[in-house]
Amino acid sequence: MFRIMLIEDNPNFTKVMEDMLESQFSSIHLMKVGNWLDALRQIASGPPDLIFMDIRLPTLSGLELTQKIKADYPDIIIVILTAYDSPEYREAAIRYKADYFFSKDEMGKVVNLLKSILSEKGLRADGDGGVQPIERRASTRTDVQVPINMNSSNTLSAISGMTRDISLGGMKVNTKISAMPFQTSDEVTFLVNQDYFKFQGQGEILWISPTGSTVGIKFAQLEEEARRSLNEFLHLFVHAPTSNR
Repeated sequence: MFRIMLIEDNPNFTKVMEDMLESQFSSIHLMKVGNWLDALRQIASGPPDLIFMDIRLPTLSGLELTQKIKADYPDIIIVILTAYDSPEYREAAIRYKADYFFSKDEMGKVVNLLKSILSEKGLRADGDGGVQPIERRASTRTDVQVPINMNSSNTLSAISGMTRDISLGGMKVNTKISAMPFQTSDEVTFLVNQDYFKFQGQGEILWISPTGSTVGIKFAQLEEEARRSLNEFLHLFVHAPTSNR
């Protein structure tokens, strides 16, 4: 079972998060705490897989608590949630090692992020919002990296990078830019182009890492030629020896 901890001292927002998570992901185990001390005690007794962290907590800020938790439990995913969305807070979240940063009015984006994380861990939301294991099949996902160019119709911007974790449903893209011009929910067109692999299509940006160095893309409907090319690529590289990657 996927374990989530919510560290939040506002009971109204705690209720909002609880209702949202239970309606979308009924099989998730949710732990709720309102201060840093209770959080550290619960983590010590059984670390969660993911933490939703408020920035403004009594005594110890959410950013300071994030840094403290990451020092001892670097594998816990920490998502900062705040009503005070500003460039300064986002930069601080990066410094204190948070994995993601969202405003509290972006619950739709939080749901998409959580679904993406569950997928990466081999889980999926079932029809009732629960979490079920994904059957691993050949030709599912590959970490082979190939060049990609992307354009956003929303911001009229373009970036290039390298693909990661390509699957039939989407991919991650690593970039080397200092300022990410895209936003979550942007519609993008992309061209993946390598000697042994080329396909183009459309998709939607589901999430952007705090540093802007990685974006998660969900594919829209792929043309038949693009889907055939992608299937051939996955079939070729999912089981390729490491020395060939």
